[in-house]
Amino acid sequence: MDSGLREETVADGVALAGVERESPLVMGESSLAIDRGDHYFAAARLMGTPTVLIAEADGCAVGAYCGAAHPVMLGGRHRTMLYIHHARILPEFQDHGIGKQFGEYLHPRYR
Repeated sequence: MDSGLREETVADGVALAGVERESPLVMGESSLAIDRGDHYFAAARLMGTPTVLIAEADGCAVGAYCGAAHPVMLGGRHRTMLYIHHARILPEFQDHGIGKQFGEYLHPRYR
């Protein structure tokens, strides 16, 4: 299986929305699927400058990860922290290290 991780393009919106729909949040016996419709990137418009990543396997989207830098006061010091706004990985690709790859890609950028 050929896989990879890259930053999104506008053309990826439909595929990323599909990953979110197919990767519901599971809480006990309940689950919640988010459907951003035709406007996947609209939720990120008010987040400053977000970075959206897409994980692919054999040319198909299998993961989505969106993070942005936010200024905070921590221990009396001004800091910049990475806030992950949404992250989804298709169930059949979970526990394959994709989430770790997402973090390893974004965290150094905001350190």
